[in-house]
Amino acid sequence: MFLVVLLAALGWFLGYLKAPHFEDTKMFWIGFAACMFLVASVLILDFLYNSKAFNTSRKSRFQLGLLSVLVLLAASLPGIMTSRIDSKFRSQLETEQDRRKMEEAKRISSQMTGYMEGTGTLLARGDHDLSASNIRSLSDTTIDLVVAFNDQLSPYHIVTKDSITKAKYSPEKGQLLLQLAHRRMDSLSFAKIKSRTSFSSTYLPNANLDSTDLSGIDLSKSFMPYCSLISSVLDFANLSDVYLKGGDLISVTMHESYANRSDISHSDFTNSTIHKARLNGCNLSYSQFYGSTMTQCVVNHSLLVGAILKNCILVGTDFAVSDLSRVNLSHSNLESGRIVETSLNGATLLKLRLDSVEVSRNWGDIVQTIDACGIDDIKVNYQILKDNRTGRSYLSPY
Repeated sequence: MFLVVLLAALGWFLGYLKAPHFEDTKMFWIGFAACMFLVASVLILDFLYNSKAFNTSRKSRFQLGLLSVLVLLAASLPGIMTSRIDSKFRSQLETEQDRRKMEEAKRISSQMTGYMEGTGTLLARGDHDLSASNIRSLSDTTIDLVVAFNDQLSPYHIVTKDSITKAKYSPEKGQLLLQLAHRRMDSLSFAKIKSRTSFSSTYLPNANLDSTDLSGIDLSKSFMPYCSLISSVLDFANLSDVYLKGGDLISVTMHESYANRSDISHSDFTNSTIHKARLNGCNLSYSQFYGSTMTQCVVNHSLLVGAILKNCILVGTDFAVSDLSRVNLSHSNLESGRIVETSLNGATLLKLRLDSVEVSRNWGDIVQTIDACGIDDIKVNYQILKDNRTGRSYLSPY
C-alpha cells in the first residue's frame, strides 16, 4: 500500500495522474491506469527478482535486469503519452478560450456600433439643453437618459493589436465619460450623473481629462494608462483596482478618495493635495510627489520604490508595511505618521521631520541596519519613546 501511494504521488507530480476536482481536466482515469500499470510492473519485477528461477546464474540476473529496464520503460510510456495528450488538451483548451473571447469581443463590438449612434443622439440632446440654459445645465429627462444609457454599456474582453485583454472593459463608457467631461456642463448636472451611475471598468487610455470635476465618480477596475488629469478634482472618487500607470496628475485634489490595489506607478502628482485617501496595496513606484500635501493618508502594503516625496507635507500619513526603498523624502514633514515595518534602504532622508512618528518596536536595532542617506542624522537627533499604555514606540527629538 505504501508503494502504491508513493507511485501514485509520483505519477501526480510528473503530470501523469490528475487529481479530480482540483485540476480541470478529463485525463484522470487515463493517468490512473498508467500509474497502476507502473505499480503492477514494479511489483511483478520484485516478485521475479526474489524467485529462485532467477537466482541461479549471473546470466539470468542480467536478463532480469534487462527485462526490468524494458518493462519500466514500457510502463512509463503510457504516462508520457498521457502527459503529452494532457498538454495538447490544455493548449487546445486555451486556444479555444481565446477564440471564444475573440468572437465575443467582435460580436459585442459590432453591437456597440448601434450604441455609438445612440451616444451621438444623446449628446446632441445634451448640447441642446446646454445651449438653452444660462448656466449650462442638463434637464432631468436628459440626465435620466444618460444614466439609463450608461447602465446598458457592459464591459467585455477587448481585442488589441496582438492580444485580448484578460479583464473586461467598456470603451463605450470611456467615450461617454470623455464627451460629458468636455461638455463643461454645470457641476450640479454632472454630479447627478456621477452619483446615479457607475463608470467602473472604463477603457480610456491616453485620455485628456484636465481640469475635470470627477468628485464622487466610480472608476474602479478601469484601464486608464497615461491619462492626463491635470488640475482635476478626484475628491471621494473610487479609483480602486485602476490601471493608471504613467498618469499626469499634477495639481489634482484627492480628498477621502479610494485607490486601493491600483497601479499608479511612474505618475506625476507634483503639487497635488491628497487628504485622508486610502492607497493600500498600491504600486506608486517611481511616481513624483514633489511639493505635494499628503496628509492623514493610509498607504499600507504599498510599493513606493524610487518615488520622489521631496518637500512634501506628509503629516499623519501611515506608510506601515510598505516598501520605500530608494525613495526621496528630503525636506519633508512626516510628523505623527507611521513607518512600522517599512523598508527605507537606499532612501534619501535629509532634513526629514519625524516628530511623534510611530516606528517598529525594535527600531533601535532596525535603524542600525538601514543604508540610507541622512540616517545618521536621525540616529543623532531622535530618541525612542514608548507608550506604556499601548506598547507602541515613537520618535521624539532630543
